[in-house]
Amino acid sequence: MPKVLIVDDEESNCKVISRILKKEGYETITAFNGREALEQFEKHNPDIVLLDIMMPEMDGYDACRQLKQKPQFIPVILITALDLPEHKIKGIQIGADDFINKPFNPEELKARIRNLLKTKSYYDKLNTSLNDLNLLVSYSEKTLNEFTPQTFSPTSSLSYLLTHLLRKESVPEYTGPQYILIGENKDGYSTGLLYWFDNYAIKTTAKPVSIKLISELAVGVSFSINLYEVQEREKWEKLFSKVFPQPLNILNFSTYVGEKMTIFGINYNKIVEREDAYLLKGLCLTSGFLSAISEQIQEIDNAFKYTVSSLARASEVHDNETGNHILRINEYSKFLSECMGMPKEFTETLYFSAQMHDVGKIYIPEDIIKKKGPLSIEEYKITKLHTVYGVKILGNHPKLEIAREVAHSHHELWTGTGYPLGLKGEDIPISARIVTICDIYDALRSKRHYKNPLDHPTATSIILEGDKRTRPEHFDPEILNHFKKNTKQFEEIYASIRDPNE
Repeated sequence: MPKVLIVDDEESNCKVISRILKKEGYETITAFNGREALEQFEKHNPDIVLLDIMMPEMDGYDACRQLKQKPQFIPVILITALDLPEHKIKGIQIGADDFINKPFNPEELKARIRNLLKTKSYYDKLNTSLNDLNLLVSYSEKTLNEFTPQTFSPTSSLSYLLTHLLRKESVPEYTGPQYILIGENKDGYSTGLLYWFDNYAIKTTAKPVSIKLISELAVGVSFSINLYEVQEREKWEKLFSKVFPQPLNILNFSTYVGEKMTIFGINYNKIVEREDAYLLKGLCLTSGFLSAISEQIQEIDNAFKYTVSSLARASEVHDNETGNHILRINEYSKFLSECMGMPKEFTETLYFSAQMHDVGKIYIPEDIIKKKGPLSIEEYKITKLHTVYGVKILGNHPKLEIAREVAHSHHELWTGTGYPLGLKGEDIPISARIVTICDIYDALRSKRHYKNPLDHPTATSIILEGDKRTRPEHFDPEILNHFKKNTKQFEEIYASIRDPNE
């Protein structure tokens, strides 16, 4: 029911106009001067204002000027006995939308009100569409800025929009939905969480809820429906019956059903229109597009990691005794990186990069790798070149940067006595410093054609106390300290990924 604010210092005039408009189904509010009109406007938020010009305290011109400074569009009709052109010009200059001279014709008054309310309706729809478009653009921008293919979730990406959809600020009268249901489609159902606004906070169901995707909810369908007929309402209430915490009288809803997700806006505080469904469609399509990209990137990333692992396994083609060495190196390295509080991205990259530490051995002759006795000086020089060959094999792709560091520098020592460059201390990449201690621990524990495996206490003692070849000062002190505190976890990792011949 449209609300009309009638402002005239003559109470009899207000009563006459109010009587006429109430017969047409309008709700009326009255005020007797400009200042009171502004107060009533803030209190009742009318759809249109009928404003006399000549009034005490604040005249109609000043009241109109202040009303037109409001953010929303409010049609104002000036009703006046002043009929000189300059009076109308002044009214136009301050933003009045129409004029009616006293005495007025009731039919003319009703016609002008109907036309301006229709204009207001179009304006409000346009403004809502623009706001929805801005919301969709801001959602897309925010989602793209925070887009992480490996962890992207269509439903969670929409969650931040709920405060805008369920509680639009700066809107005098809330018109959005009372509930939002966002679900992922599978096996003929859409399953997700129901959200609503309660006591200045967004609430949600504790467990996922499901709705059956009946024929009216086919993929690609978007619609808004106002449930005027009881029979039609009962049909949809039955469908939604298991969704709500308590029985709900469903008055209207909008929805869009995508291939992978469905979104419902339920019980808007207005008559819903197709534009409400289009907003939901835009949100779903944007989210679905990013979801498809996420899946493709993850597939590519998985293929990349598989290729890296295949290359790592190829590096051991000449040494069938290394078994699960590269798998354990990955696990040790990830564990130490986490103990050190390294960034998550670094830890995850190191996890699949550490296995590449010996990839350069592909270039080392098989007879040297499988030699059972001590290597000659020349053979040792050739073996050390696997660090250089590793960099050559891995190339210059940015995703393999840490793998290159590890392959090139995992034999560098904190004391500067390692190879191939004799780097010292923090000049050695931290990725290589982590892998160095992991590689030595696993080498000591593993059986090789030139040595028997050592038990955990002996291997740990050699690293922490030293022997003829290995000394504690060879390792980064911080990393060595983390190893010392967590030797039990190293033993557990070794035991969980034993070589096949053990």
